[in-house]
Amino acid sequence: TLVFFISDNGGPTQNGSSNGSLRATKGTVFEGGVRVPFFLQWKGRVPAGVTYDKPVISLDILPTAAAVASASLPGDRPFDGVNLLPFVTGRNAAHPHEYLYWRFGKQWAVRSKEWKLVCGEEAEQLYDLGTDAPESRDAIAEQPEAAKELREAYAQWDANLVAPLWVGNRANQPAGKRA
Repeated sequence: TLVFFISDNGGPTQNGSSNGSLRATKGTVFEGGVRVPFFLQWKGRVPAGVTYDKPVISLDILPTAAAVASASLPGDRPFDGVNLLPFVTGRNAAHPHEYLYWRFGKQWAVRSKEWKLVCGEEAEQLYDLGTDAPESRDAIAEQPEAAKELREAYAQWDANLVAPLWVGNRANQPAGKRA
């Protein structure tokens, strides 16, 4: 039996939850809102007690479960998730994702390896999560090319999504108006 355990988002600190040193809380695209425990167990198939340190996302559950069941995913749409088994078993040493994306209300974020661009009510902010998991030092002024790459990747991904139903979302503005 393949078992997944994951939280849906970071803790809402008003109820006593703690996100440790991570910035912000549930309902945000900062690490305190999106970085959560993700456990995978499949006795005899996935090594026990191993910590996999590359970023994954809950959207990986469907392609992974489909692969285990030898089921095909529909070919009429893209899937953001990937089959994690080659990665967590060590058969593939690459990063499972070139980019990870989040869009929530008036805020969005995109991550590629250690770089993460965050956009919300404030100006865009860029963080190197490899050295700054708490997102305490905005590196956008020093790394404008990294920010540009992430912004462009987000715009391309977002252009293929259904428009959000909420009003005033940056992601729902015409491409020329996006941050």
